[in-house]
Amino acid sequence: MSATRLLAFVSFVFLVGLDALGQNRLNVLFIAIDDLRPALGCYGDKVAKTPNIDRLAKRSIVFNRAYCQQAVCSPSRLSMLTGLRPDTIQVWDLGTHFRKARPNAVTLPQYFKNNGYFTQSIGKIFHGGGKPSQDPVSWSIKPQYDTTRDPKTRYVLPNNLKGTGLKRSASESADVSDDAYIDGIVANAAVKALRQMSNRKQPFFLAVGFRKPHLPFNAPRKYWDLYERNNIPMPGNARHPKEAPELATRSWMELEGYTDVPKNGKLSDSKIRELRHGYYSCVSYIDAQVGRLLNTLGENGLTEKTVVMIYGDHGFHLGEQGLWTKANNFELSTRVPLIFSLPNYSGAQSNALVELVDVYPSLCDVVELPIPRKLEGTSFLPILKNPNQPWKSAVFSQYPRSVKGHRHSKHGDIMGYAFRTKRYRYVEWQDWKSKDIVGRELYDFEDDPFEMSNVADEGENRSVIVKLSERLARGWQSALPAKE
Repeated sequence: MSATRLLAFVSFVFLVGLDALGQNRLNVLFIAIDDLRPALGCYGDKVAKTPNIDRLAKRSIVFNRAYCQQAVCSPSRLSMLTGLRPDTIQVWDLGTHFRKARPNAVTLPQYFKNNGYFTQSIGKIFHGGGKPSQDPVSWSIKPQYDTTRDPKTRYVLPNNLKGTGLKRSASESADVSDDAYIDGIVANAAVKALRQMSNRKQPFFLAVGFRKPHLPFNAPRKYWDLYERNNIPMPGNARHPKEAPELATRSWMELEGYTDVPKNGKLSDSKIRELRHGYYSCVSYIDAQVGRLLNTLGENGLTEKTVVMIYGDHGFHLGEQGLWTKANNFELSTRVPLIFSLPNYSGAQSNALVELVDVYPSLCDVVELPIPRKLEGTSFLPILKNPNQPWKSAVFSQYPRSVKGHRHSKHGDIMGYAFRTKRYRYVEWQDWKSKDIVGRELYDFEDDPFEMSNVADEGENRSVIVKLSERLARGWQSALPAKE
């Protein structure tokens, strides 16, 4: 171990109270929240009512500028859980398993299991259905509620239960208990698991995956009642960005599949208000479930022994930029909440650029497991000790499109490669076969903080485009922080 590494190790051991031999490794409570953008009080959202996550944030590091690698569930989650980017694991859609391209990959929970941890999965961790949701070698015991598709855990109102398929109404408010829906059931199971784990000498890695605020926006009525609908602002900047290519603003047709949403996607003001109300209600519903887990940690003497991580797998549009849901390269779809709580940590916020692919090496670093070789993320442990230090100069995302149709399969026909610096978002839409550039986007956040004007074709930006294109071609390695 180098002198620099040894110093970092000793200082961090002092910070979290681990013994120097690593015999009392910290537990990990890993909380995944589906479709959660930073709609939380701790991120400055003035609408959101999220007291439980906010109180955790006070003893956590809150990453204000964290980004996913692809803004749709399975590719984002599988990239993070393997520590490898979408092009490396060759997962760009909802139906491909990462082990098809990387059969020998070792996932984050698998690595912890191989190093003495008891690993358990409850809820949606890898994906919500099909083969991509399954990876038995990652877990010490069989996962619970990982592929639940029962309509009775999604809907409770009679009109919706009479429907067919997974998509019925886009929202539902019912006077029921929390465990009438799947996320309350998941929380019950997670509480039980934590109580059992408190009696184990073996450290644990418990992954808990909540499905809301993913559509449909269904939650018990008491969470809807937390909000006055007319006090929730309508989306600002509700048109597509000026000069943005159609590839950038194409709808994924997720919302349009619900029975009460027009197939052309044109929503009335009342429906927009209902949907935005529903999203925030679901966020509060999940916040309550997180609160139950945090309370259980405290009641069972686990708070000072456990790292708690909360993240959203990607962001979400609620009508801004004329878009709904995700499946694009814009800020609202790629920026995610990422909260990291350590025992005895006093709390901080960081504006460092970080990525979900960084989570794997970071969790290893925090509990003092050796970081596996060939991961494509960077441990942000140094930021935990100094939140304001210089860090990555850019973060990278991507999204594929087919030439025709709203949804792609595999890598699609055209891949939109995007990277975000402090000032710019630059996107190149590349033909997958020829690698020819068929479209570009450039958004200058100094002049255009809401990405409402693509200025890639403006002559004054030619030199900027050349520099950013060269940086994009060099890839994610070019943006890494300087080594100590």
